Amino acid sequence: MNRIINTLALATAGLVLLCGCSADPATDEAAPGGNDGKTVPVSFAAELPATRATIEIGDDRFNGAWEVDIDKLGIHATLNGVAQINKPFVFSSEGIFKGELTPGTGAWTYLAYYPHGEQSLNGTSATIPFGNTRIQKGGTYNSLFDILIAPAQTTANSAEGVDDSGERIRFNMQRLTSILDFDLTNSTSDPIRCVLLTAESDDFLSAKSLNFDLAQGEAAAPALDTEERSKSILINFDGGSASAAAQLDAFFNVLPGNYNLNLDIITATKQMASVKIDRTDKPFEAGVLYKKEVGTLTPSAIPAPSLDWPDQDIDATHEITVGPDQSLTYPAAIDITVPGGIAELKVEIVSDALNSLGIQNLDLVHETSIAGSIQYKDLGLKCGTEIQYTKSTVFDITKLVPMIAMLPDAIGNHVFKVSVTDLAGQTTVQDLTFHYGQVTLETADLWQNTATLKIVPSATAASATLEYKRSTDDAWQQATVSDNGDGTFTAAIEPTWSSSTNEMGKTVYEPDYATGVFAGTTYDYRLKLDGTEKETGRFTTAKGDVIPNADMSEWSTVSRAGLSGSKDVPYPNKTGDSFWDCGNNGITTDLCSSTTDKFGAAVPAAKLQSKNMFVLAAGNLFTGSFNYASMTGTVKFGSKYTYTARPKALRVKYHATTGDIDIVRSQNPAPGVAKGDPDKCRIFVAIVDWSQPHTVVSGTGSTTGAWDPANGADVVSEAGKVVGYGSMWIDQSTPGDALVSSEDALKIHWYEEKAPSPTGNYTIVISCAANAYGDYMTGYSKACLYVDDFEWVYYLLSSDIPSNTSLE
Repeated sequence: MNRIINTLALATAGLVLLCGCSADPATDEAAPGGNDGKTVPVSFAAELPATRATIEIGDDRFNGAWEVDIDKLGIHATLNGVAQINKPFVFSSEGIFKGELTPGTGAWTYLAYYPHGEQSLNGTSATIPFGNTRIQKGGTYNSLFDILIAPAQTTANSAEGVDDSGERIRFNMQRLTSILDFDLTNSTSDPIRCVLLTAESDDFLSAKSLNFDLAQGEAAAPALDTEERSKSILINFDGGSASAAAQLDAFFNVLPGNYNLNLDIITATKQMASVKIDRTDKPFEAGVLYKKEVGTLTPSAIPAPSLDWPDQDIDATHEITVGPDQSLTYPAAIDITVPGGIAELKVEIVSDALNSLGIQNLDLVHETSIAGSIQYKDLGLKCGTEIQYTKSTVFDITKLVPMIAMLPDAIGNHVFKVSVTDLAGQTTVQDLTFHYGQVTLETADLWQNTATLKIVPSATAASATLEYKRSTDDAWQQATVSDNGDGTFTAAIEPTWSSSTNEMGKTVYEPDYATGVFAGTTYDYRLKLDGTEKETGRFTTAKGDVIPNADMSEWSTVSRAGLSGSKDVPYPNKTGDSFWDCGNNGITTDLCSSTTDKFGAAVPAAKLQSKNMFVLAAGNLFTGSFNYASMTGTVKFGSKYTYTARPKALRVKYHATTGDIDIVRSQNPAPGVAKGDPDKCRIFVAIVDWSQPHTVVSGTGSTTGAWDPANGADVVSEAGKVVGYGSMWIDQSTPGDALVSSEDALKIHWYEEKAPSPTGNYTIVISCAANAYGDYMTGYSKACLYVDDFEWVYYLLSSDIPSNTSLE
């Protein structure tokens, strides 16, 4: 092993440096060379570099010197077995370490170690700081973490500071750590802000201190303290000293061992370059310098910190509900992702209940307790070096939140303002809002639009009333409150319904959307007990359902029969799905395709283009399946879809080109229209409860099964019933080139009040046709309909929003 050896001479006045430091060559691998652990005397220290922080690397060794009035050597001395001193000896301009010893003659034992600082020494057991944050001035070496010790020097009978021959005591200093030297080339004008070294395995690189027994000398086995252990070491540069450096060295002292490492170089412009160091089966050795040339940096932008609450809406207000064991009934564990490494994680708590306990401002990186009494770990919180500089953590307040329910002043909102800052200086702030009160949302059926809230008065009450409203409304609605007979009350919310007649003369129903509860909506409530207002609060319902491939971004291909055999044609689903389909693509693939030709690459849409194929081939898109054979197309309408909430409307973006009918099927044409009449595009949605799909067969001579969901609930009686529908006829071409929104046009009309959510094998039909009479092969042959961004609307339509109301 190539060891670094400093030979020191000790006299009553101090210690004299007699040799420099030597080790491995300046490569990524340790190599033979150096002095094999033997001392190499030189003439005192006059010709050595002016500061020990300067490491000079030669052909096969590196050298350093002591810094006058800065470097302090620790001396543990005993006389006849009695400890005499544990004070620092300071390096002087004379090339010696000066200090004081108690005069005495006898059997002396001297133990030397470096550096001497704020560390403690208990007998011969030393604890020297070895933390995860280190300061370097430019590319010069920081020796404060360069732990050195020397074998014991003894005398039989001598005065202090000299051996039995009267010569000064000399120490052969041994290095306990490995030195990693990363040569960073920054060829751009972007200065380096800091450098982070992280162990990729479970190994720790740093801790509160490095502990070892001085008496063991060269055989000392240093160990990381059990406190403040970290897998990372961060180097900051003193006073921005790395800013002007086109090239600099970043030095890390680590314990010998096997490490696979990651080095992040973070620049002042919030960019980062990373380097992997694989040391599998190549352990670092003590006293060896390992050099790695990183090469020209090619950093990229660092994403800002982000927070995610799995299975929860992180922006919603969450009710504090506790179970019989007084624990929270849901996890409040927030995932924090910080690609740039966690520099700060602070939480400001706005809560009368918690603030009264002194729980108000948490600094989870630099503190481990609140006012020295409440330990973060007892609250289930990760803190200190466990999270400092890591790239992800969990902020888990599942234990802390239910404490609120047990405290005075618990009623009301309790906000945790989480602020995360990365090593690049980017900060993300996220509010986590909880509510506790006498009112708790117990159930919400977002299909039936009902909810129940439990009222548990903090004091005995004879009566209770509860009003609610959407937070965007002005008018309050009355809930039905019942007395449970045990001092509690239950408030029931449900919508009111009204009826009307549609264009087909059928009776349809509609809930009053100001009453009841709907998906993705925030509601305010106010509680009165015995006629006096006692509490106001807010709750937000769960988000609604998503339509598969709603943005028309996922397409694949499918084999379809055409006029001259089968071929692969565009298919509006990702591979393996079968929610959407389109007709006649086997004949001409232009009838339904994905396109960005009209709206730009960022806005893919489905293009439904009609064509004159001697008969009309209508552009179309629908939920269901299609089959072609012998000049006949068969559509099976309907796909399986699960509803968790009742929608108010279907919204879609579209662009239409339509004109007068120029093709009419010669046999059995579409009823009620003729050549020259205006054609229309049509989009409709039907919420159905069918055991089988509804089949429509269109040929050159006839059409069977044609249907319109506006014609009644039992229009497809053999399959089941239509629960509700929305329909839009487009009789004018869309001006300009932009997609427009259907807004309120596809509002849902219901055939039954309070119908249960569909559970059949086929529960949804969405149909988009460039020609409204395309199933009769009749229409405008150059019709074109683009559709995109299908979404359910659950509460506010554009007609519901006052002009001065913001939805932000």
